[in-house]
Amino acid sequence: MIKYAFFDVDQTIYPGYSANDFINTSVEEGFCEKIMRERMNAVIEDLTNGELNYHDASQEIMNILGDITEGKKENEVDEIVDKLIEKVGFVEWFIPLYEDLKREGYEIYLVSGGASFIIERLAENIDSEIKVISTEYKIDLEGRYYTHAHPIINGQIKADKIREIITKEKTQEVFSIAFGDSEGDIPMLNEVNQGYLYLPGDKEKVSELARESGYVVFNETGKVEINRGPEESETDQIS
Repeated sequence: MIKYAFFDVDQTIYPGYSANDFINTSVEEGFCEKIMRERMNAVIEDLTNGELNYHDASQEIMNILGDITEGKKENEVDEIVDKLIEKVGFVEWFIPLYEDLKREGYEIYLVSGGASFIIERLAENIDSEIKVISTEYKIDLEGRYYTHAHPIINGQIKADKIREIITKEKTQEVFSIAFGDSEGDIPMLNEVNQGYLYLPGDKEKVSELARESGYVVFNETGKVEINRGPEESETDQIS
């Protein structure tokens, strides 16, 4: 049997919004002009006021990241990402669970609409074997980022990406689990055998939707039983 585990990043295993944190850290470190944070705040305001939907707001944030990193070397960008990782880290339940799933032979992915240069660096700080699906930012032959369209990986696109992975194996049985935190993760959770929704805040609407769909809902103070697959009779807990 092949086993897969898929983790959303922002507000699921990373306690914040990685793109916003990158923008703030870039301004604080003098890596970009303050106007980039002002642009971010304007997008957040438009989202809050209903002038932008979540997808379009996220796309605007991705465009700001492209403007910040344009012409910057890969190692320069990595230094900024490392600073925000050191400052923010991961939610407490994630690393122990990741280590357990790896020991049990799960192939593990981070699946995020976040920028590839952030999500891939987060993955490197977890384990060299973890795989990443994220919004792609490219570098040129001189190792510098260049501006191009960054179609964001979220919602149904996340689901399509992991369906490709799950269905590529034709000769063995597959068992899959996924973790998310919002309505935007529901399509992804629908693609796996068991979905888990991490809701540390007051998200009653999403919680109700999750239970109707048969997902396991948990928060940072509770426990969740992890379904280890059809051949396993026991369950494990995040506490």
